[in-house]
Amino acid sequence: MLKMGRVVTFIVAFAGILILTVLQRNGPNLFYELIQLVLYFLFIVSLIYSLYNAITDKTNGSKLQKFKTVLLGLFVIPFFLLIIYLDDTDGGKGKLISGGVNNDLSLIHFDLYNDNTFKLLNSGPFGGQYYRGKYTLKKDTLKLDNDSLMYLFPTLTFTLKERKDKRIFLEPTDTGKYKMILYIQNDYR
Repeated sequence: MLKMGRVVTFIVAFAGILILTVLQRNGPNLFYELIQLVLYFLFIVSLIYSLYNAITDKTNGSKLQKFKTVLLGLFVIPFFLLIIYLDDTDGGKGKLISGGVNNDLSLIHFDLYNDNTFKLLNSGPFGGQYYRGKYTLKKDTLKLDNDSLMYLFPTLTFTLKERKDKRIFLEPTDTGKYKMILYIQNDYR
């Protein structure tokens, strides 16, 4: 039979994770990420406890009755995976190129998608912001179309280059004092 306390835990954990994922659509937040981890942990512990109770239950009843709560928890897992997939691919878009730079206190990560859109994360230790927009990639030149990024990359233009060690990177065409080179991690072209 369904144990209502664990069913409520499954529903609260799922709804909480979904809401926190939507709240972080424009940028990650350390506080929200920690709450999500607690909710995932709560879900997993509740699922394991339900499985343990179903296995050790000595009452008369069918196996299906004993494992209903476990089955409900297992039914929710694909939805967690779907949420993670949709969040990672910005709604199910195919990735063309992924990369970024990871400094001590900051992180820049970008994804270029097949539909000529991009998502760039500029993040610090406690959160950050996503920037989205269109891009054009012609031969070895990448041009981003989002004026909000001009503080990071004034020309919004990059040149695709390769180092002697075969690492491919995007070098900004800016002539400023600091150049943040974006290394390509995955290239699906």
